[in-house]
Amino acid sequence: MNLLAFVKTSKLVFIDKGHNNAKREQLTFGMIENSSQFGTLIMGVIFLPKCQSTEDKTLSTIFVVERMTWQDGYDYCKSKRKRLKYISPSTKAAFRDQNPHIASDVTIWTAHKVANETVTHGKRYYSEFPLDNIKDVSSPLLCVYLVYEADNKRVGWEAGECHDKSVRYSFFCDIAFPTDKKSMTLYEANLTWPNANTFCEKTDGSLLQEISGNTGLELDDFFHSGNWSNTRVSSFWTNHTLLDHVNTVEQWPIDKTSNTTNFEEIYCAYVILEEQVDKNIVGWMSDFCLNSSRSFLCEKESDEFYFEPYKNYKPVGLNVLFEARQLSVTDCMVKCNATTEVGIPCEMFVWNSLNSTCYFMNYEEIVLNISHGYYHEQRITNYKFVEGLTTYKRYSNTPILGDYYQTGDTITSTSNNVDINDQSK
Repeated sequence: MNLLAFVKTSKLVFIDKGHNNAKREQLTFGMIENSSQFGTLIMGVIFLPKCQSTEDKTLSTIFVVERMTWQDGYDYCKSKRKRLKYISPSTKAAFRDQNPHIASDVTIWTAHKVANETVTHGKRYYSEFPLDNIKDVSSPLLCVYLVYEADNKRVGWEAGECHDKSVRYSFFCDIAFPTDKKSMTLYEANLTWPNANTFCEKTDGSLLQEISGNTGLELDDFFHSGNWSNTRVSSFWTNHTLLDHVNTVEQWPIDKTSNTTNFEEIYCAYVILEEQVDKNIVGWMSDFCLNSSRSFLCEKESDEFYFEPYKNYKPVGLNVLFEARQLSVTDCMVKCNATTEVGIPCEMFVWNSLNSTCYFMNYEEIVLNISHGYYHEQRITNYKFVEGLTTYKRYSNTPILGDYYQTGDTITSTSNNVDINDQSK
């Protein structure tokens, strides 16, 4: 089993919304004090100096200074397509160990909930953060907030009513697991850009449009260890056209797009899979749209997430969220999806066929380095052979390998029966 590496970047953004500037200054100073040139590491994110840009990015963690109820904070994060902060064991340890400069207590809402009957109001706990909101708990749930004790350098948690207007705290809106689901069909046949574009449109799809951080990670996985690892594809067309001929590898995104439809005056962009120093960075170049041919990838919306099975293998070193018994594989997929929907990332599960038990897992956060206000999180999955166990890894994109047969100048998909030379549609 190959070692799979995943790299993700993130950026912190401060959101004040104009409330209580004095309180913001105190909180900002406390967390930025003694920071390096690029910011201070805390809870697996970078706290940027106030001179840094606060522009929100797709892969960013937002710290909202305004105090809200848990429900209002949850709704605010959801409006930003993010989630409240999930506190993994490593995140809890990072908050405790890497913030000796904080002089006053810090309290923030989290994505966690706990059964009302299992806790005492006002009591502080120092165990791992509860996950009752993703378990089958019948009693009412309370919302959990993190408390950092500056004097003791300890991280604990308490619980309060989710809608109580008298219980208000600041919070993080963290990176959410993508909810946009797509199917991606890769065709090894070499076509010109116009023919590839027409073919995708006739399958009710389009050439690859955007590569977010998550999509880049998944494409890298599909090509280097997944469904497409045995193909001969070294590059494929994207949906982008531009005026410039780019003959050196550039990193995504493509910011030179042209709307011109005269293919004799423009160039077409393609993703290149070879000659990259870092395989986790999506590179692209451009070429003649009419006089060059390449493989291509058609994407369109999907109703399902994709789970890649690794039979007789289990991951090593991942965080186990919880286990559930007497479930089928389909039940486990549904449970993993539902877990992520409430803000607790489920990125894979292990199914034991001997007793129908599922173990739901996610990655721990490992910060590699700080550079220009960003942090890099490396996710390495090492697998161990265990007969009877199957790991199902979850993806937003479903990889499909398209089949072709060719007759003369006509290339037809055997599954969709689409003729790219048929202009009737």
